[in-house]
Amino acid sequence: MAKQVQYKSIVIKRPILYFVVSFTLVFGLGLYIYSLMQDDIMNHFMNTGNSFFRSYINTDLSLNTAVNLSKDESNANILLVQTIFYAKKNADGTIQSKGILINIFNEAYFPIIFVMALVIATPIVWMRKWFSLLIAIVLIFAFVYFKLFAIVMDNYSYPEMAVKRLPIIVSQVVYFYNMTLTATGTGTNLIIGLFIWLASSIRRQELNLIMDFVNKKAVPN
Repeated sequence: MAKQVQYKSIVIKRPILYFVVSFTLVFGLGLYIYSLMQDDIMNHFMNTGNSFFRSYINTDLSLNTAVNLSKDESNANILLVQTIFYAKKNADGTIQSKGILINIFNEAYFPIIFVMALVIATPIVWMRKWFSLLIAIVLIFAFVYFKLFAIVMDNYSYPEMAVKRLPIIVSQVVYFYNMTLTATGTGTNLIIGLFIWLASSIRRQELNLIMDFVNKKAVPN
C-alpha cells in the first residue's frame, strides 16, 4: 500500500519528472527491443509490402508494372523498393525502373515507439492511459502504413514515373504528403507523433494547464 501511495504522489506532485523518466525508460526499452528483433521487424514490413503491392499492382495486367520490396544488404535498416515499368523503354531498349530506399527505423519504428512512449509516460490514470494507448496505436500504425504507401506511390518527386493513377482525393493526399516530406524530412514523424499523442491522451483542460505552464516559464518574472 505504501508503494501505491508513493506512486500516486509522484504522478500528482512531480508530473514532469514522472513524464521525463517514464518516457526515457519506455523509449529506451523500445530501442532495445528493436536491437533484438530488427530482422523480424524488417521481415514484417517487407512481407506486408510485397503482399499488398502484389495484389494492388503486380497482378493488374493493365499496368504492366511490378513492385518488389527487398532488404538492402549494405544497411540492415533499409528496404529497397524496386518498381519495374515493363511498358516503358529507355533509348537503348532496356526496361525502365526506379528504386527507392526506405529506412524502416526512421520511417516506421521510430514514430511508433515515440508515440507509445509519450502516451505511456503521460501522468494520467491507468484505465484512461490504456484506452489512450489503444487509440494512439491505431492512429500511428495507420499513419505509418499510409506513409510507406505514399512513398512508394510518389507522384510528387517522380510524376512521370508514378506507379498507378490514383483516385483524385488519394492522389492529392499522396502528393501533399510527399511534398511535405521533401520539405521537412523526418521531422514529419515528430510533428505527426505529437499530434497523435495530444489527440489520444490530452484533454482540453490539461492542454490549457500545459500552455499556462509554458507561458509562465517563457515570461520572466
